[in-house]
Amino acid sequence: MEPKAVMIQVYIEQGLTESLSLTALGDGRYRAEVSSIFSGINRGDVIEAEPSTDGGIRLVKVIEQSPMVTLRWLVPEGIAESDELGQFLEKVVAVGGCWERALGGLLILHLPKAGGFDAHSEFKRYTGCNSPSTECHGSDNI
Repeated sequence: MEPKAVMIQVYIEQGLTESLSLTALGDGRYRAEVSSIFSGINRGDVIEAEPSTDGGIRLVKVIEQSPMVTLRWLVPEGIAESDELGQFLEKVVAVGGCWERALGGLLILHLPKAGGFDAHSEFKRYTGCNSPSTECHGSDNI
């Protein structure tokens, strides 16, 4: 039976903590099932960690990177809730990728390394926005 992911408080550095969904792999190793907002931990990474006194863990290091390419974008407010972004994200899933969203406008994409999917071009094609990190004005750019 495959180990189940659980939410664990992760002490990242200098008092910075984040609750992450992790799967215990044994010997102080965990696979991240979600990406961290505050550190370089991405969905699919395997980390080494030590137990903390309160039931959480202290990150030691990332020991194996995710097999996916991870992109982190700040998406303009007008695009973040659009149908066009939804269509773009469906395309991401169709090519074998997945995505996460945090804090409203932080979009985290996970794409197959060998997929040949040009996320920036596809984002522009679906949203009309040249770059996910610039302001766009809806249909004026489509």
